[in-house]
Amino acid sequence: MTIKSLFRSYASPNLIRTGHKFQAMLANAYYGFPSRRLRIVGVTGTNGKTTTSHLIGAILQRAGYETAIASTVAFQIGDQKETNVLNMTTPSPWVLQGFLAKAVRAGAHMAVVETTSHAIDQERVWGIHYDIVVLTNLTHDHLDYHKTFEAYRQAKLRLFAHRPRVAVVNTDDASAGQFLALPASQQITYGIEAKALVTARKMLVEPSATLFTVVTPIGQIAINLALPGRFNVANALAAIAVGVSQGIGLETIKQALESVTVVPGRMERVDVGQDFVVLIDYAHTPDAFEQIYATLKPVTKGRLIHVFGATGDRDRTKRPIMGALAARSADYTILTSDEPYSEEPEKIIEEIIEGLKRGRTKSELRIKNSELRMTESGEGVWWERITDRKAAIARALELGKKDDVVIITGMGDERWMTIGDGQGGIQRVPWNERRIVKDLLLARFQRKQTAD
Repeated sequence: MTIKSLFRSYASPNLIRTGHKFQAMLANAYYGFPSRRLRIVGVTGTNGKTTTSHLIGAILQRAGYETAIASTVAFQIGDQKETNVLNMTTPSPWVLQGFLAKAVRAGAHMAVVETTSHAIDQERVWGIHYDIVVLTNLTHDHLDYHKTFEAYRQAKLRLFAHRPRVAVVNTDDASAGQFLALPASQQITYGIEAKALVTARKMLVEPSATLFTVVTPIGQIAINLALPGRFNVANALAAIAVGVSQGIGLETIKQALESVTVVPGRMERVDVGQDFVVLIDYAHTPDAFEQIYATLKPVTKGRLIHVFGATGDRDRTKRPIMGALAARSADYTILTSDEPYSEEPEKIIEEIIEGLKRGRTKSELRIKNSELRMTESGEGVWWERITDRKAAIARALELGKKDDVVIITGMGDERWMTIGDGQGGIQRVPWNERRIVKDLLLARFQRKQTAD
């Protein structure tokens, strides 16, 4: 066992918090408190943080602000982008303060910082003055760390507790009232179902895009968003709310949003000419699964094939829930390894299977009478397990036929996979899901051409 893993095992939350805060104080002092020379936009929530951050960045850039973005997938200053290979959404204080200082030197006016509950609770963002704060949503996640949903919510609330200049809140979320109860110089609400200042009307959801009309206090305009799903409309509304708070016109906002064709690893399509759709996404929570199924099921003409696992050393309570959701909505499910960390991948899969078995009854299977080989659990008929992730993806792509949709979730744009090292510790191995999927699809085409 490494010294680092020993520290993680025995250090108390208070000790970890104190250590991070001390590092944040040193980093701020060393770099000269760079956030004081920037207008900081903090984006927090369970799902949608990355997409929302990049949509906000696009709007600010289009409006003429030199903008920096620190997100799960990238560190970007203006047009210069560097992939985030740290496997961490909100990085250490030294990395984050160094990035903000670099943004200041580059002449940036604003910085969008994707901010997690861990980073808030551990004081990793100490010293950053957030001018604008955004809540995407608050759903089941990270209970391995926070223990209770209320503690998780309290961590998020802390981002809004210092009277920001602008607070942007999703009124469709059940916790919206608690966030709106905190004082802010200006509050802008957004939502699709609940009453809000920024809302969407006339939504038309298509397999690869969404057309909607946004209604705001300064007018309304039609937007053709090249990102599918109602959840991406919600992400866009959050970004629009930020734009409106900065006095940016709707035509500029429209141009910015329509220029974003993809957010890496977020409902990202991988296409080499196959006659079925392949998507990779970072989804790893029950709510994210529900959103994906709600988006894809109505527009999938063939089968919906889902490949997923669950992260190790993290919230175990969500694993059977994700399994049950897959059983109810996916036509075929392949369970595999995600990032197991120090856990055994097979044990993680077994915990997902607990929910998978309960999620679909035999009467719901709609299996032909000839398929009497079905096991009691349905394994081998409507789901299977393949621990090796690359092999699981290959299997899904081989199953894919015309009009099917293959969705692969959990890793998104991550460039490293964290696994056990066989000695009680962990190690990181290179991983590029986009490249793996593309290579497997090309190999399939080559085999088909050879056979023909």
